Amino acid sequence: PTRRSSDLNVFNAKEKYAVSNEIKIEGTEEGQKSDEPKTYDWSIFTYEKNTAYDPAAAAAQMNDPDNPYTVDEYAFMDKTDEYDISDGAKFTYDPDSPGLTIRRMTLQPTMTYKFRLNINLPQVSGYSDITIITAGLAPRNGGLQCTPLEGAFNLARELKAPRWTADDLPLTYLFGYREFVNDAKVPLSAAPLSFDKLGVNNLPMGQAGESNYTLEIYVDISTPYGAVTNEIMEIKSFPPDNVSEAVSQLLAQTENMDPAQKLTALNNALSADAGNAETQNAILDQMQGTTVVSSGQLARSEEHTSELQSP
Repeated sequence: PTRRSSDLNVFNAKEKYAVSNEIKIEGTEEGQKSDEPKTYDWSIFTYEKNTAYDPAAAAAQMNDPDNPYTVDEYAFMDKTDEYDISDGAKFTYDPDSPGLTIRRMTLQPTMTYKFRLNINLPQVSGYSDITIITAGLAPRNGGLQCTPLEGAFNLARELKAPRWTADDLPLTYLFGYREFVNDAKVPLSAAPLSFDKLGVNNLPMGQAGESNYTLEIYVDISTPYGAVTNEIMEIKSFPPDNVSEAVSQLLAQTENMDPAQKLTALNNALSADAGNAETQNAILDQMQGTTVVSSGQLARSEEHTSELQSP
């Protein structure tokens, strides 16, 4: 009988995979397809010190060309019993389909795995292997700073994320704040930055009332392979002494901003003076023709436009 096999691929393939993300392996049957009933199961191997390797025997036979020591010091060791493929919290698979989803935090970081798809038919069996290398741990040991911590919404500040380390470099940094109305994360740059600080000329006003204008800011620190750590802190973002003057100055500055900065500034202006009809009209005028750079900003700009146009 002909040995059956399947071509295995990882969805959204990478050089290394962050263990904090799901990993999906997809199989495609090779050769002439058969209508015979078949089932699939998986074996899992890790590349590590070979338990069959004998250092003393290797040293003794090192210089013996007639009797070389042929056991590899490192090899793929069968760990199928340790990784319970039937555990739905760690894996998802269907015995009738050649696919496997590995849940986040199931694998160990900085490891080389081999996943073997076993194909079982009544008269024949076969298998296919795929190797997956996991990335290192997510960034750690750092912090988030804001200088100054308290001030008016239009006060210039510096956000900084110092001392972050990781196994995989370089790191990138995405600073932002969280809207208290819908709990949405709003980035302060169109893309992650390669440096750990960001100067901002304005932020939205914090939540009034008992929170006393508290605003939550954050930074997402990422490795090249998608391992992410999120750090948050609270600051105070108060109304300015002269709201109208501060909003007018901010709206005047938006002419020289890129689309991401402009939408953020307009949002901040609206947070400070939402009840002023002149401010609403000025923001509507500025929104016209503005290129929206992300789906999140698009949703917020459309939301604000709808609010401002409502009678």
